[in-house]
Amino acid sequence: MAVKHGAALAVCAVAGFAACALLAGCSSAPDAQSQGQTQRDAVLPVAKTLYSQVSATGVGWIGTIVGGYAACGTNDPLASPSNDSSVQYTAQELMTPFSRSTPYPTFQRQVVAALNGIGWGLKPATGGSGAATYYTGHRDGTDLRLIEVDNQRGIGPTATIFLSGTCFDAGSSASQLTGKGSVDNINEPHPTATPTPKYS
Repeated sequence: MAVKHGAALAVCAVAGFAACALLAGCSSAPDAQSQGQTQRDAVLPVAKTLYSQVSATGVGWIGTIVGGYAACGTNDPLASPSNDSSVQYTAQELMTPFSRSTPYPTFQRQVVAALNGIGWGLKPATGGSGAATYYTGHRDGTDLRLIEVDNQRGIGPTATIFLSGTCFDAGSSASQLTGKGSVDNINEPHPTATPTPKYS
């Protein structure tokens, strides 16, 4: 009888431990800072690689990479926010043609061809300005949004590229993450030579 009673206590203890483990599972999930860092580590290398890839096409170059956290979907039409505290890391890159004499329609066409050649599979999208052209794409877990416009702030044709990682629930830390502003601001060197354009 004592043996059975001891076994019963042991079973209860194991069951209690399992219940505690289940309860602890929620609190032991990666915190918002860790999740944010994971997404930053996934997206930023893609942005740096894209700089090299588009420069090699001879279409244009990217001078700066600016990265930070925003509410899920802010610059990513493909995102699916799960709730109001969904956040994602996004890197923004401004691309301009190597030559200021490049007509906007040519640059516009070349950028799309270059990004598709890299494997982004762009699809036309909608946006807030009738003067701009919008596309979305996806590759290897990263969403891409492209906005092409002419004479932006007087600098001529531009293509703004947003690369966004997976949305994550930041909970009560959402406003803290999104309120940081830019957490990355990387200046890329201007290529010393202009590659021969691969796209006409």
